[in-house]
Amino acid sequence: HRFTYALYPHRGTWREAGTAQRAAELNQPLLAIVTDGHAGPLSPGQAGVECDAPGAIVSAVKLAEEQGGKRPSAIVRVYELHGRPTRGTLRLGWTARRAEEVDLIERAAAPEDAALTVRKGVLRLRLAAHEIKTFRIE
Repeated sequence: HRFTYALYPHRGTWREAGTAQRAAELNQPLLAIVTDGHAGPLSPGQAGVECDAPGAIVSAVKLAEEQGGKRPSAIVRVYELHGRPTRGTLRLGWTARRAEEVDLIERAAAPEDAALTVRKGVLRLRLAAHEIKTFRIE
């Protein structure tokens, strides 16, 4: 077994100090993969997804499991970790045609609830306390 311990002294509450974010950074380090140089849609140093909702964490960004003959889609999963409702935006590093909310296994929600507006790569976000939301973004 291998264990890692860390002390994180801070002022204020654990929420104000971003303790959960620091824990995620420790326990889920960035994985670097060497590949050949190739063109891509993002500029060097540009984030793929940014979330500015206080207390919200982007926990996954991946290709959708089943494309079903549709255009390629990305899945973005976000959750609220402070136990407080929050609002903010998801800023995408790519051009999005459309977005919809899906469940955890990537099935579309009810049609009237699923479609979301993406304007200039920004998706408005509203999360209840401890809520997890998953989005399919074309």
